[in-house]
Amino acid sequence: MAPAGPLELDRLIAEALNSKGSSLGYLDRAKEAQVLLDGAVKIARAGGHVAAEIRPLVNLGALADNATGALDANRASAKLARRVGIRMFAR
Repeated sequence: MAPAGPLELDRLIAEALNSKGSSLGYLDRAKEAQVLLDGAVKIARAGGHVAAEIRPLVNLGALADNATGALDANRASAKLARRVGIRMFAR
């Protein structure tokens, strides 16, 4: 992660982790997907990149293997989306 700091590429890295994580989810590689999506959320949150935080939360909800996990992730993403006015995810 060191190269991201000076260049301030945290948002880009979070988005890349989200893309790779969601792709792995489609390939039934759920554990790897979850690790990448969790990392995307943490990096985006730390950098204050709200849109880049919402997308992996939505994907974590879709990837969840139980209703509680899916509901928690979807509620978190919807709450964040409402806060910043991103209607697409503010259901």
